[in-house]
Amino acid sequence: MAKCAVPLAALALMLSLAQPAAADSHYIRLTTEEYPPFNFSESTTGKILGMSTDLVRAMMEKAAVGRYTIEMLPWQRAYDEALTNPNACVFSTTETEDRLPLFKWVGPLVSNDWVFLARPDSPIKIDSLEAARPYVIGGYRGDATANFLKKNGFTVLTAPEDRHNVKLLTAGRIDLWATGSLLGPWLARQEGMTDLRVLHRFRTMVLSLACNPAVADDTIDRLQEALDALERDGTAAAIRGRYN
Repeated sequence: MAKCAVPLAALALMLSLAQPAAADSHYIRLTTEEYPPFNFSESTTGKILGMSTDLVRAMMEKAAVGRYTIEMLPWQRAYDEALTNPNACVFSTTETEDRLPLFKWVGPLVSNDWVFLARPDSPIKIDSLEAARPYVIGGYRGDATANFLKKNGFTVLTAPEDRHNVKLLTAGRIDLWATGSLLGPWLARQEGMTDLRVLHRFRTMVLSLACNPAVADDTIDRLQEALDALERDGTAAAIRGRYN
């Protein structure tokens, strides 16, 4: 039987497709979500601001790793982009046990307290995480806080976006709202609610820049060195202070 010869050009194409995609070391696509005051779009200009955003920009400029863009997306899309795009990184990403092996990390950018919020007229009183177990808790799709609670057996109603939980709480669809200690009150103010009660702070987490594993180690190292330098010279603290 005659052997079937594979043209060299076709063989080269097959081999290239079999290899994992490599990141372009001269371009990074940064994705983020509406998560004030860490990252958010200015209402009048659409410019992406926030303590994490400003810190990431300063870090990128100091590291001089090449071109970059910052794009605002719904959280799940922003997160999935960093999982699948070899040039992508997502922020502000909570460092969790499940996520740590999926990315290369640069951080910490900021810390974030997870809290339970309730309506001002709510009779609920809790002083521990376990005390929240009987209640319906509001979260949002793909968020680390909601994922943590669901993983631990709590009843969580997930909305497409965290801001929807303001109305769900007002309407009595949820008993508690699990969110960030800065984010929740910020979103509530946008909806005209200024008197939500913080019932309990149940966890403090680190938020960082999470990059696709294909991003070069040298790029990650330079970004971490830049962030460390910004911490040492006081720039990082000054950036965070602008939003407190």
